[in-house]
Formats: sequence, C-alpha cells, structure tokens
Amino acid sequence: MKIFSESVIQEAIENAEKNCSAEFSVVIAQSSDSYQAAYLRWMMLLQISTAIILFLVEQFKVFGQWHDLYTGHWTAALILISALISYFFCLFVPKIRLILIDKNEIIKKVREAALASFSDLRLHKTSHRRTVLIFISQLEKRIDLVVDIKLEGILNEVKIAQLEDIYSSLLKKGNQEKIILKILKELSELLKENGFPPDGTKGNEISNKPVNA
Repeated sequence: MKIFSESVIQEAIENAEKNCSAEFSVVIAQSSDSYQAAYLRWMMLLQISTAIILFLVEQFKVFGQWHDLYTGHWTAALILISALISYFFCLFVPKIRLILIDKNEIIKKVREAALASFSDLRLHKTSHRRTVLIFISQLEKRIDLVVDIKLEGILNEVKIAQLEDIYSSLLKKGNQEKIILKILKELSELLKENGFPPDGTKGNEISNKPVNA
C-alpha cells in the first residue's frame, strides 16, 4: 500500500539534484527481512506458556470436574495449536515479529537490505561516484543512508549513523512523504555547503523515480 506520491518525491529528487552536485535515489521497501527467527521464538514462547498453564491446571484442578478436558491427552494437541496460532499471527501481522527481535539485529537487517539495493540498482556505477541512496523500510520504521565513495568525506559513518537515528525517529512519528522530502532537502543543502555545489557536470545517470522494493 502506497502512502506517498511518486510524482511529489520525484520532483523533490530533481530539486535536490539541482541544489548540489550529487544524485539521489529513494527506495521504499515493505520490509528488510522476513525475520524467520521471530516465528520460532514466538512458537517456543507460546508453547512454553501453554505447557505452564496446563501444568497449573493439573496441579490445582482449576476446572474441577472438567480439568481432564484440558490436560492429559489434550496436552500435546493444545501445545501444537498454540504453535500454529503463533505462526499465523506472525504471518499475517508482521509487526509482532519485531517484538522478539533485538534492535541491533533490526538495524543490521535494514543496513544489509539498503546495501543490496545500492548494488542491485548499480548506483555505484555512475561516472561521478556521488550518489546517495535513501532507503526506507516501512515495517521497521527505519531509514538507512548509503553514499558512494566521493561523498564519504562529508557523510562518513558517524554522521550517517546520527542522521539515520534522527530520521528514523521522525519516521515513527510523522508522515512518510514529508520525511522523505525533508531528508532530500537537508542532505542536498549539507552537500552544497560542504564542497559539492551544483556544477552542471554530473548529468543525470540515475532515474529520479522512487523505487518500490
């Protein structure tokens, strides 16, 4: 489901590129990973919880004369059902997968997906080597920035990490389209003021159309 206007973002990319001597690419991905580990973790959690509940039912005869219905030969079936419930919840409600995934693991997955997009789109193959990828991962509400070699002096790892945290925090609170426009404007201004003003030599080697991944 799109929650942004392609034409608005494309125009913003064009304006950003007119303001400095770099090119920009925007990729909007539904998610950066399937997080298969989360399926297993949720299944184990619900299975253990079910087993504990059944144990307490057996020990304290919670349901009186009906307690046999919930214990004994039903134990294995109920544990299996809990595993299936957790699987389908993870499948159809993707956000709950992230609850049992460490924050650093999420950041790593988004980074890996951003680097893969940078390579797949051949953004490192421009003649000027001054490309910025703005990668938005919607499930994780995370933004990752990848820059080509000529821009690493200005947008180094420390600076990028700071910007990613700032923009990701804004993404969790605000409108996705407005955040993208803000990033394009601020990055183009930053590059313009730090040695990359518009010089008319870079051409337009990358499509300005945002990519849905």
